Amino acid sequence: MGSYRPIYSTIWKDPDFERYDPNAKLLFIYLCTNASVTESGIYRLTVRSMSNETSIDQDTLTVILQSGLLKNIMYDFETYTVCVRRIRRYSTGGNPEKVAISILRDYNSTRDAESLWQNFFKDYPEYRPDDYVDCLPIKEPFPNGSKKGTLSTIRSSSISSSKDKRECEGEKVQQVFDCWNEQQIVVHRTVTEKMKVEIKKALKDSEVDEILGAIRTYAEVLKHPKSKWNYKWPSLDLFLKRGLTQFMDATVAKGNWIESNRGNHGTIPERNEYTQSPRYADLQRTK
Repeated sequence: MGSYRPIYSTIWKDPDFERYDPNAKLLFIYLCTNASVTESGIYRLTVRSMSNETSIDQDTLTVILQSGLLKNIMYDFETYTVCVRRIRRYSTGGNPEKVAISILRDYNSTRDAESLWQNFFKDYPEYRPDDYVDCLPIKEPFPNGSKKGTLSTIRSSSISSSKDKRECEGEKVQQVFDCWNEQQIVVHRTVTEKMKVEIKKALKDSEVDEILGAIRTYAEVLKHPKSKWNYKWPSLDLFLKRGLTQFMDATVAKGNWIESNRGNHGTIPERNEYTQSPRYADLQRTK
């Protein structure tokens, strides 16, 4: 992976991140940006190395990692492997073929961290290699009563699971489409293939409730009488492709684009006897 690691400024307003203590905040940012980070977000790193580079003592690091406090961060103590979940959401650039090759290389070098890769392939099934066995339920009873099951029962179970997954995905696509139309901004008659593609892409990186919330926030900002946002995306797929991330955090979006909320950020002061003169206004514009 390249030497550039994007960190969105909205992280400082994230409710989960806000409740971290300074050590936890430093560790989270470090695990997302250090030199060992890979395209998959799964890489080897010992607690000792973390301590050497962050100056946080090993006992504190162990407590933080074991607590599960850090959102989307997993650590396998047996294999010394880190997993930054959904890292592809923030690293969307690069040649797709080279990215896939890099992820396969990551898998081959850390495949002993099975639970971490199980989560990765659940989020990004398109990168699953041909030889990957997706945690087959061999420890659970199969229809024939065998604890291990036969190849046919395993295949049958996999087919049934895939069918359920497709049905669930279809329901989520419809949910997103219906939510968009409910806002009465641009109403579509049917779900197009482009819309399906963009909705499914969004679902790989975000929960359906997060997407629905972003759509509602966009509608609220657009329709607000004091809104500074006046651009209307002509279709759902274009909004998902170009505007979704701008409205994922409702507090930040409203603070950025609704004038009545911007005063809270100190960018637009309340008018009083000191703010009436043109000289004061000119000074404000130059800040």
